[in-house]
Amino acid sequence: MALDMPLMNGLVVLAGIKKINPSIPDIALTACAKGQGKEKDIAAGFDNYLTKPICQDVLADCLKRSLFQQVTAA
Repeated sequence: MALDMPLMNGLVVLAGIKKINPSIPDIALTACAKGQGKEKDIAAGFDNYLTKPICQDVLADCLKRSLFQQVTAA
């Protein structure tokens, strides 16, 4: 999920999604790769974190980790 969106930010959307189904895996996506962004977003409830530009191998690894977390949590 993009963190910077026109009408609301990704943290607001994440809170709404987690109220409906807290087990849905989610990945924060941002163009801002500043130091504490990852820790802040993971603490807010995102399962994983990616920065743009996205490398195909990094995206594939992140998706695998998110899906594995989902399967092992079930």
